Amino acid sequence: MRIRASSSLFTLPNADEVQKRLRFHAAGPGQDPALIVAELDGAGWPGARFGGLLMVFNGAGEAREFSVPGNWRLHPVHAAKQAADKRVAAEVRKAKAGALRVPAWGAVVFVR
Repeated sequence: MRIRASSSLFTLPNADEVQKRLRFHAAGPGQDPALIVAELDGAGWPGARFGGLLMVFNGAGEAREFSVPGNWRLHPVHAAKQAADKRVAAEVRKAKAGALRVPAWGAVVFVR
């Protein structure tokens, strides 16, 4: 809930705004079928607090690593000492340079 409350991008008012701002990555013929990687662009949106949000859902039983253009960092709620799922920050730290990594069965938000 703290992640959802952190940005007005999670409560866009209508389908038109969602379609303007939502983009899927890691899609196409070479995609990893276990990953859903969606970006919400925050440019110019009131209350966005971030330039963008990258939401990653890993449906695999093992961690996954992938690349997405941009300077992404772990959402502050995931990065906090009191984070509910400590696996998230631990997996992100294991990522190779220029890549992002998410834990098995994980839902992770990155920000830019």
